[in-house]
Amino acid sequence: MLERLGTNGINLTAAGYLKPADVRAVADVLPTMADWIFRVTTEVHTQPVLYFRRHLAHVGLLRKNKGVLLATRKGQSVVKDPDLLWAHLASTLIPNRPAFIEMASVVVLVHMGTTDGRIDVQAVARTLGALGWAHPGGERLDERDVHPVSNDLWAALGNVGDRAPTAGSFLDRTLSPAATEMIRQALFTDAPPSTATSTRTGHNH
Repeated sequence: MLERLGTNGINLTAAGYLKPADVRAVADVLPTMADWIFRVTTEVHTQPVLYFRRHLAHVGLLRKNKGVLLATRKGQSVVKDPDLLWAHLASTLIPNRPAFIEMASVVVLVHMGTTDGRIDVQAVARTLGALGWAHPGGERLDERDVHPVSNDLWAALGNVGDRAPTAGSFLDRTLSPAATEMIRQALFTDAPPSTATSTRTGHNH
C-alpha cells in the first residue's frame, strides 16, 4: 500500500474510497483476500481491503488530504525499512486508551496467539467480565463488545506473513507464524504499564 502511494499519493473517489484499479492491486497481495469468493470491484464491497486501509490510517501510516490518499511522514520513513515498519505495527497493536479497548486488545491478542482459526469471542467477553468490566448498570459484556476489537486486530494481523492454506473458508482466521511473533512482541515488552486508570464499570461502546 505504501509503495503504491509513493510520494504523491493516489486520488480517491468522490466518496473517499480507493478507486477500483487500486482496490484490485491491493487485493492481489493482501493475505486476508486469499479466500475471498466475491467479485473485487469497489472498496466498500471489498471489506478486507477497506478494513486494512483504515487500519493503516488508524496507526498513523496513511492520511487523506483533499481527495488524495497519502503516506504520512511515518509511512514514508518506514516504507523502505521492514524492521522499522514491523516495530511500528507491533507497537500499535495495543492502544493505550481508552482503557477498555486497551484491555480488550490484550485479551483478544492472547486468544489470537494461542488459537487456530476464529477465536471464541464469548470466551473473551467472559474473561473481560472476570476482570471486572461491565456495562453501566452491571449488564454483562457479550460478543458485540468484542467483535469491533477482534475485527480491527484481524485487519492488522491477518495481513502479516504468509498464512497456511485454508480449506477455502473466508471465515478461517488462522494466523501466520510471523503474525504470532508480532503478537508475542506486542505483549511481552519492557515498556512500563499504561498509566490509564480503569473504572472497570461504565464502559460504553
